[in-house]
Amino acid sequence: FSKEVYFDTGYVIEGFTTYYGDLILARSNYFTTERYLKEWNSVIKKHFHNYGNANLSLANSSLDLWVDGFIGGIPNRKVSIYGKGAVVAWLIDLKIRKLTSSEKSLDDVIKFLWKNYGKKDIGYTSPDIYQIINTLIGENIEHFLNECIYEKTDLKDLIENIISNFGLVLSKKIPKETSQRKYGMRLSAHPNGFLIDQVEPDSPADKLLCRGDVIINVRNISLLDFEMELDQTSFINLVIWRDYKQHSIILEPTASDYFLWWELEVDHQAGFEQNIARNKWLWNKNIH
Repeated sequence: FSKEVYFDTGYVIEGFTTYYGDLILARSNYFTTERYLKEWNSVIKKHFHNYGNANLSLANSSLDLWVDGFIGGIPNRKVSIYGKGAVVAWLIDLKIRKLTSSEKSLDDVIKFLWKNYGKKDIGYTSPDIYQIINTLIGENIEHFLNECIYEKTDLKDLIENIISNFGLVLSKKIPKETSQRKYGMRLSAHPNGFLIDQVEPDSPADKLLCRGDVIINVRNISLLDFEMELDQTSFINLVIWRDYKQHSIILEPTASDYFLWWELEVDHQAGFEQNIARNKWLWNKNIH
């Protein structure tokens, strides 16, 4: 703690641990499978709505923590080592289980790390993590790990490619809020109007608005009523407060939808082996 410690393994110290937080609740039967998927889907939703996926890898985002920490810095610049780190931990877990017919898992990686690094009070690097995983499964999956950790991607394709082995499917979701769906801006209540919390890149809002702007020509209107008004108009006139000045703008929606995300659902058409694999993952003795 005497100086900065730059490291790219934040996906282990924060991602692996975040992943296990809810998973242990499912394995202990505190969460049903349905409740666990609901909790896990909230993590996945935040992951898909982090547009830093297109700009900085998980490893480089870990290194970047010393720049601005966990506060909001440059919008959409980096990803969360907690959120994306947890999703990557999950993908690695499922990948190991798939390649070893559920005989091995991320549990074995964690146990090895504790026995050979934690108990000996020595550090580890990403190459160490790679070697542990490859040795465990008897196969080199460096390309898969690189895509998860060192590439700029939201991982959707990797998720889709592996979850069918565990009786799961991805379902596309569209926001009900018109401000998000049609204009690409996420709003919250503010004493002077509505605060713009997030803007999706390349959306109508992205052309003229930014995070931190306050829409001020909406006083005495609830956010719900404002959303209803947006749904009934083909464009909107906004007065915003930015840099101690008022700005008037007009926003027009496009034919695209914004702030999309995907959720996990149990595939009720899955076969017996896929259901077995899912239940081994969650330590669930019941086969549905």
